[in-house]
Amino acid sequence: MTEAPESSDAFARRLVLIVAVSGVLIALVGILALQILSVRTERASQEALHSIAEQAGRRLAAYISQQKTLLRAVAGAVAGSPDAPRKLAQAVLDAPGLGKVATIDAQTPPAKLPRLRPEQLADALHGKEVSSALYIKDDLTPSMDACVPAPGPPGQAVCAMLDLLELQREVQRIRVGDTGFALAFDADGRLFAAGAGQLRSAVVSGESVAESVFARELQSGREPPTRFKSSLGEEVVAGWERLTDPPWAIVVEQPTREAFRAARLALAALGAVALLALGAATAVGIAQSRKVLTALEIE
Repeated sequence: MTEAPESSDAFARRLVLIVAVSGVLIALVGILALQILSVRTERASQEALHSIAEQAGRRLAAYISQQKTLLRAVAGAVAGSPDAPRKLAQAVLDAPGLGKVATIDAQTPPAKLPRLRPEQLADALHGKEVSSALYIKDDLTPSMDACVPAPGPPGQAVCAMLDLLELQREVQRIRVGDTGFALAFDADGRLFAAGAGQLRSAVVSGESVAESVFARELQSGREPPTRFKSSLGEEVVAGWERLTDPPWAIVVEQPTREAFRAARLALAALGAVALLALGAATAVGIAQSRKVLTALEIE
């Protein structure tokens, strides 16, 4: 007499268990899908930022290459000319990116030499192209000195100061979304161009910023992080690019709150839909279980 109720109770428990397990499995699949979508969204943001940094790096390298090409053309134009100093002075008018164009040799006074290390100066006088490290001039604009071989007798080089103000502005113009920006660092990790106005004081002072450490890591061959706390105190997602000539580093970064905003809204919407679907499935399962139990009890 008691076997039927017990059998019905056991069957009811099994049905509830089946519904519960099904609900848990659906929830786990939903959570996994949302996690995969989140990872892919972050990866897509990183790839997009790296692409922007790569393009910026190519433009910077092309600018430096163009200035050096102009310097070589100037050196070739004045070769063997008796009024070479005058022609070099006029070259600045035709190539405004070049300043203080002059021929140097072993007798040039130290005050008139470019900002080269002694070994670089020796290489320049032995027919090699050399470039100084980037430095900030008295007018607070970035510059670097470059020398190319002077055609004619050995032991001479034509040198110029390369004005990098336009290059600095190029970096400052890079914008990603509403708050994303770019930073450029020299070989020592010094910031020399910043798209964020709050960081431009560090360009003048030479003060290290949070990204300086990562820029040095990139120059040493290590991969910098693509998600970190920036100099502005925000968590950002970033894309890096390393230049070889000159040995600089570019980072384009965007706060995660902005970069993932659309994805997070989509994830929230998907999560809500998944919860509703799970609730509906559970409710239907319970309702069907009750119908089955009721039918069994009637029988």
